[in-house]
Amino acid sequence: VQMRACHITATPEWRTGQGNWGDKALVYATQKVFEESLGGIEWLEMDARRIYDEFDIAIINKYDFLIIGGGGLILPDTFENEVSGWQWGISKELIEMIDVPIIVYGIGWNLFEGQKNNDLVLRPNLEALADKASFISLRHSEDVNIFNEYVSNVVACLNYCPSIVMDDFNENRSKLVGINVACDRMDHRYNDHEAVFESLLEVIDDLDYRGYEPIIVNHMPIDAPFGEFIQSRRTIDIADMSRMSVGEGISFYKSLGFMYATRGHAQMIPIGLGVKCASLVSHPKLSRFLHDIDMTDTGIDVNSLSFTADCKYMLGYLKNRDFLPARKLIERNIKHNMEMIKGLFDA
Repeated sequence: VQMRACHITATPEWRTGQGNWGDKALVYATQKVFEESLGGIEWLEMDARRIYDEFDIAIINKYDFLIIGGGGLILPDTFENEVSGWQWGISKELIEMIDVPIIVYGIGWNLFEGQKNNDLVLRPNLEALADKASFISLRHSEDVNIFNEYVSNVVACLNYCPSIVMDDFNENRSKLVGINVACDRMDHRYNDHEAVFESLLEVIDDLDYRGYEPIIVNHMPIDAPFGEFIQSRRTIDIADMSRMSVGEGISFYKSLGFMYATRGHAQMIPIGLGVKCASLVSHPKLSRFLHDIDMTDTGIDVNSLSFTADCKYMLGYLKNRDFLPARKLIERNIKHNMEMIKGLFDA
């Protein structure tokens, strides 16, 4: 008998929408990993970013189980609300009314440096979720630690983002080098974004000189300013992934040999596909991921005085760096957790 699942996600329009490509990919990847384990599933996708009511709970309770995630859902401001304090707009009282198994899958504690949660709302909400859920996982060890300290009982475990394993690992010798620069919340990400842009212009010129083909990779329309800055000074191709389907985006990433990434999914997904990736750390999540996979040597601090030199040096360094052990580690983790989840339904 086919199972029926309700899936709470920040991008319910992932098949057709022009949103953040990384978020679209992770909905696909989450559903794929569940179907590979549990067989075909009939999905109802619900938008996390709205205020839930009793009618929503009545719908949820008609399904076999509920999945929340993946994605960086614990963040106070993308969907600012006084009901939950994070991106799923559900009250503590309504969480307590859900009577199907709840699986919180590979979500992220996604605050930028210096951001603060509304603890008066968020803490009791996550407490209720922790009490009610059958399985809770976050995508980085540090996120797990923060979550488990935040709620009173230690319940969460590590589950890498399933987007990392949504296709085969396959290194190629392509001369294409992707450069992804997030342009939202630049005041949180960069001490001086113009200095970062200038540095990367120099890096792009250097790549060109060394016989590589740099290409700017935007996950969201809001990332356009970096490409506009570079194009005002030289010619360069820009890949607008917000317009790509999940499949088109995977094919695009597989064409690259190297990647320089500031966004979490522009880091994780290429690494999973075998692209040699330099992580331009502009948010704690990038270094948390590198820490978990024991590859902190491939990270570069965007606000470092030696940023330009570090980026130039990294390309040669990455040529001899093997990303396959990381991919295997992630696969084992996801498989182990899916066996635990499957056990909830076999009982």
